[in-house]
Amino acid sequence: MYWVITFIFGLVTTVINSFVLKLFNRKEYKNRVEIANSELNKTLKNFISEAGEIPNVFLIETLCVAYSKSYKIKKGDMNNVQNVVDLLIKEVFETSFLSSSQKSKISNELLELKETYLKIDQTTNLITSASFREKNSVSKMFGWAIISFITFYIVLCICAIFNIIFKIFDRNESNYELNLVTTSGVITVLLMWTLLYIQRRKK
Repeated sequence: MYWVITFIFGLVTTVINSFVLKLFNRKEYKNRVEIANSELNKTLKNFISEAGEIPNVFLIETLCVAYSKSYKIKKGDMNNVQNVVDLLIKEVFETSFLSSSQKSKISNELLELKETYLKIDQTTNLITSASFREKNSVSKMFGWAIISFITFYIVLCICAIFNIIFKIFDRNESNYELNLVTTSGVITVLLMWTLLYIQRRKK
């Protein structure tokens, strides 16, 4: 009975840790993607304003790669050329520093750029990127789950030894095993969250 309770509690602890990791990673990653897209858009807008010309597809793609590396995100998660052009057209029309003729000229050039991009077949690259991202996410979750499970059993053994030495829980009590397993689970969760926090601080 003791090992059944231990296994179930260890499994629950692992699931909780994995869920928290996934939730935390998703929120933090989404934030980095938004920042990278914002910086990309700002850079291109300044380029158009200062150079007086429209960037080509290759330049936009190169900047996407550069910003994805800077913010440690997947390039496929950033705005593609089509989305970038749409945002630039929107900002061109919203600005008050350009005349109507200038807005029309820049917008037409951006639309031509968009048409050029749409002629390029991106299907294979998008499927490959999505597949790699999914596999990488599953791999991280699986690794985290294994670490959490192993950590739980290590903590459980340490708690059992400490209890023998310091007699924190009375072994004759009916809920002795439950107290030991619960304490180990709580300590494991705290340890894994602390580890996650330290990893994020280093980035």
